[in-house]
Amino acid sequence: MRFILYARASTKDKQNPEHQLAELRTWAAGRGHEIVAAEIERESGRKADRPVFVGLLERVLRREADGLACTELSRFGRSVAHLLEVSKALEQAGAELVCTRQPVDTTTPAGRLLFTVLAAVAAFEADLTRERVRAGVAYAIKQRGGAWGRGRETLPAATVARAVAWRALGTSWRDVATLLASEGHTQPARARGKSAHPARPWPIGTLRDALARVELPQAE
Repeated sequence: MRFILYARASTKDKQNPEHQLAELRTWAAGRGHEIVAAEIERESGRKADRPVFVGLLERVLRREADGLACTELSRFGRSVAHLLEVSKALEQAGAELVCTRQPVDTTTPAGRLLFTVLAAVAAFEADLTRERVRAGVAYAIKQRGGAWGRGRETLPAATVARAVAWRALGTSWRDVATLLASEGHTQPARARGKSAHPARPWPIGTLRDALARVELPQAE
């Protein structure tokens, strides 16, 4: 049979999807399948309109290949509705959907049932992850007194005072950073490490963190 291989990792995932293709190539060779195409995509699985995936799916539906293969169902997507829609389209075209690490074969009743269960589990795991992240962010914001983000540098008191004054007048964060720099209130230069940089305006995130702990006077 002729298969198109699909590997995916999210844009924030540090793993290299190439190892997925290597596994898929080994699977295809072991079963004597022909590889029509092999593509990698870096997009969130929650997006249904991933360009590489959509393009490969269209090729399968045009019968340029007999099926679409990936390592896990979650590589195809995280939405149960979308996964079922893809499965139905492939079934109507007489094509297969294969996940090499899971016994998914959408051409049989048992395979379709397992597909539905695994799709639901993938969506459930994504929802749990999202809830954990939200809970973690809320806890961190509470612990830091309303500020969020990575640890920021400590601003000099004079810089904070000037920033408070500008913000009290309704000045935008971007303009506050520019005005502070014009007055000599800049982020000190760093000579070493990956974050080495010359003296520059304070980042807006750092200013926000510093002023989040300051009660701003109300502009008249």
